[in-house]
Amino acid sequence: MAEGKFLSALAALGSDLDTTTTDRFALDSLARLRESAATLKDARASWGLGFVWGEAPATDAFVVTTALVAQGLLDISEVAGPDVAGEARKLHGQAINWLTSGSTLVRHGRATLPVYGSSNPQPVRNVVATWAGIVTNSPVASPRDKRIAKRAAEWVLRSYMPDLGWAYSETSTRVDLLHTCYIVNGLLSAVGKNPVAERATAALLTFDDLQGWRDKWDAFPRQQVFGGELATVNRDLRVVGQYVVAGLNVPARSWSLGELLLAAARMAPVQSVGALWCERLPAVVRQIADRFPNEDRPRHAMHLAHGLAVAARWKGAVVDR
Repeated sequence: MAEGKFLSALAALGSDLDTTTTDRFALDSLARLRESAATLKDARASWGLGFVWGEAPATDAFVVTTALVAQGLLDISEVAGPDVAGEARKLHGQAINWLTSGSTLVRHGRATLPVYGSSNPQPVRNVVATWAGIVTNSPVASPRDKRIAKRAAEWVLRSYMPDLGWAYSETSTRVDLLHTCYIVNGLLSAVGKNPVAERATAALLTFDDLQGWRDKWDAFPRQQVFGGELATVNRDLRVVGQYVVAGLNVPARSWSLGELLLAAARMAPVQSVGALWCERLPAVVRQIADRFPNEDRPRHAMHLAHGLAVAARWKGAVVDR
């Protein structure tokens, strides 16, 4: 996951780096990816976390990790020199092969959806959206796979809770900033900016308050809370439509802010919400600017780097830092 974000950040820096420097960093990353792959055979490649997570062993391959790596490989192939770009395209093709035929897919109504992984065989919305985003835009995915991915993205889009966003899964009440941003960025790629931007903006702004960006909360039908069916002691409560939002007073994590910055920068050009995001981008940058140099967790640091690199391309939308 960190390597995928590293490659996407490196690609987003674009003309800020010369090709020799870009190629040197990219080659090191490609070598690490080949070494750490969970699967790298039969024209397929996949990646996992590299450590035990819940019931999943360290060697398990995950759809969301492989999708983020596939995106990074595609991004770097567009800016690197010919030799490095060729290596990145080859590995990207292997990742897409795994994502479309080697990963676990299930039928869900009219849609075909990827599951989280072998240890969690259920469709999880952020995984589905991230998978759909890269498959839809991959130059090597087949037209059939792109159609399947587009329908999967539309399934996620339809599960939107008005003014609240997307719960983690059909069986979860949890809504958190990182996974909402994964959903938003996946849908922006798979469905397009105009159908997504206003809903995404409403969802993301629920995490913002005067103390800064928050990380997570739970959404309950309000009759459950009003009727005393749920204990909400020591939780901040807000009524939004038919839901009660029970907040967890937890500041946003680094990777949540990095992915938020990426989503905000991508929506900045959209006419209906662009002015709002251009106004708010500097505050997001300021919240993470002091955190980035001291962030020693690779996944978090590379999410921050990717968000900062993409946001920096929008003149006037971010502060100089």
